[in-house]
Amino acid sequence: MQEFSQPKFQVFRTFINRFSIFSALHFYFYSLYKKLSVWKYFFIVNIYSFYELCFSFKSFRTTTI
Repeated sequence: MQEFSQPKFQVFRTFINRFSIFSALHFYFYSLYKKLSVWKYFFIVNIYSFYELCFSFKSFRTTTI
């Protein structure tokens, strides 16, 4: 049971780490360039989170098979 749950937790942890680093960078750039609208900023973050989620699931699938 633990052997199957371990890689999934690892992928989730790396996803959280990457997303937190990216969101911090994006918040920094957003504070620099205030010309960007808030909706555009949230749209970019949502696109990145969706891509990262797909990438993590794809890598998890390839590692388990």
